[in-house]
This record gives sequence, C-alpha cells and structure tokens, in this order.
Amino acid sequence: VYVLTVLKGLKYRLAAGAKVPNVSIMVPVEKTQIQTSAGLKTVSIANRVSQAVAALLRRLGLSYIGNESYGKIRINGVTIRRWFQPKLESRFSEKTVNLNPSLTHLSSGISRQQLKIRTSYLSL
Repeated sequence: VYVLTVLKGLKYRLAAGAKVPNVSIMVPVEKTQIQTSAGLKTVSIANRVSQAVAALLRRLGLSYIGNESYGKIRINGVTIRRWFQPKLESRFSEKTVNLNPSLTHLSSGISRQQLKIRTSYLSL
C-alpha cells in the first residue's frame, strides 16, 4: 500500500510539472549462514515483504534496478515518468492464435489493473 501511495504522490508531482526523482526502496532481508566446503558463509535471502514488493513492481510493469535479496530496490525517475504516460496500445492486447481463453482473461485483467492504477484508482 505504501508503494502505491508513493506512486500516487509522484503522479501528482508529475502533473504539476515537477521533476520526478529516483525512488529507492529499502526492503528487509534475512541473513542466513550456510555451511560450505570453505567454511561458514552468510547469505542474504529476501523475505516475504521483499518478494511481495518486487512482485508488485513487476506486475505493474515498472522496471527496477537492484535485487530484493540485496535489500535495496531503485526505480529510475525516467522510468516512472514513462510509466505514467498513457499507453496507446497494451502489450497484452495483442491477440495470437495460440493464446487460450484463460491466458487472454489473465492478460486483460493485468492490463486493466495497470490502467486503474495509472488513472489513480489507488484505493485497495
């Protein structure tokens, strides 16, 4: 919900003509130690919150830099500005012969969700 609220604020900022900044999201990670042949090694693993934030960004079609396992995700301001621009044609609207009805329904649902978020229906 917080990520969607930040996107909503950035949308208003863009509409006012201001520059959209880069956004850095700090997500929690879990440190785990594993035994290897060289000895004990500490590994960072993304927890459920980190995976959910990354999945949300992927589902919205926002490309980000970094990895949820590192604990920091960065979204470029140019990427956010492009994401808010109206799309003339959705990448999911392309009809192919091999697409079964359940995938067509899923893709139209995803594109509808993206459109609603872009047009500020951000209440969950």
